Amino acid sequence: MENKSDKDEALPNFTFCNKELPESLDPDEIFIKLADAFKNEPHLLKASADELKESFTRGLSMIVFDAGKPVAHTRLVPLTEENGQMWYELGSTWVDSIYRGHGLNHRMYKAFLPSHDDKNILATTTNERSLTVGKDLGFVLVPRKALPEAVW
Repeated sequence: MENKSDKDEALPNFTFCNKELPESLDPDEIFIKLADAFKNEPHLLKASADELKESFTRGLSMIVFDAGKPVAHTRLVPLTEENGQMWYELGSTWVDSIYRGHGLNHRMYKAFLPSHDDKNILATTTNERSLTVGKDLGFVLVPRKALPEAVW
């Protein structure tokens, strides 16, 4: 793989997948790799391969591939239901360290979130880059107490 240290360098032609994986890939192997990647990231909530697979088959996650290798992931985690409306947390966002700093998280959110405009989604983070991406995509800061109590 070529050096990706120059932010202006063209990125690979990523494959963004939501609900269906390319037929050439082994789903069990992909979700095991993702669960293992989460174990190595102390800031991520751990998720099993089965949990990740379930989110994916329900259309609640996206995996980004480069030449068949998973290099990024995000998902919506159901939190609670309040007044007949489900609330989700945008979480389990991971980008392989080789691909960080090149806007892949931004591209993934732009590809994934528009199909979930009908959902109440919270994004909680202390990661400065994630905050910047959120602001760029129109996320708004909301005080916790402004949310339904069942959410916090």
